[in-house]
Amino acid sequence: MKKRVTALLLVLVCTAALCSCDAMRAFFGFEVSEDRLVGSEVSVTDYGFVDDATGIEYVMFSNPISVYALEIGDPYCNDGISQYYEIPWQDPSEYLCDENGWVYRASDLPDISMKSFSPVSAFVYYGSVYLTTLYCEEKYRDDSVSYPDDTVFDDDSELIYAIRDAVIYGDSVELPTELNDENTFYIRMLSPEYPGLYYVVMFTQDNDGVCYLYDRASRTAVIATDSIVREFLGND
Repeated sequence: MKKRVTALLLVLVCTAALCSCDAMRAFFGFEVSEDRLVGSEVSVTDYGFVDDATGIEYVMFSNPISVYALEIGDPYCNDGISQYYEIPWQDPSEYLCDENGWVYRASDLPDISMKSFSPVSAFVYYGSVYLTTLYCEEKYRDDSVSYPDDTVFDDDSELIYAIRDAVIYGDSVELPTELNDENTFYIRMLSPEYPGLYYVVMFTQDNDGVCYLYDRASRTAVIATDSIVREFLGND
């Protein structure tokens, strides 16, 4: 994976010199419909809103930047100022999102954790820029897609599960305040349990060379194992 990341970082540096900030944002950001304030009206609460049409209360996650919508769907409801949207592949009675992709869950649903999310693949980002995909094992591939008989698939499941297990079972440590931005990556974990969402884990390094995984949902950091560090940084 290190080779994939290094090559794409070089492309990114060249591309950034040619593209304006607005163009980069348009390319890598969400494409949100210009439709404004359509759908049922909601009543604003301290932590979210209640859909007046269904009576369902929606609240943000304990850490709103831990889970995002993969895509923004059709407008669903509004509070008179902000529009809320369906999330493709998720039941709107359970999850909605705003125009930034921030997710609101039905109040009777628990926060999503790494354990309940159960990731099988991931997208790796440098800031907001896509670098590479960590591919799932064969049993999770889409059976509806036809591939040539001689197709060779990447399988990054060992790395995915190593990240998952480190976050769930690793000993929590304090995340330093000063980090090496050049070696900081955002891992957007993907799961068949929540096909329309992604779960963010940060891989980062401090100024002493120690590498961490930071789980936004639980607000905890663990030391990244040697195998994970090798995949991201190529260190022996």
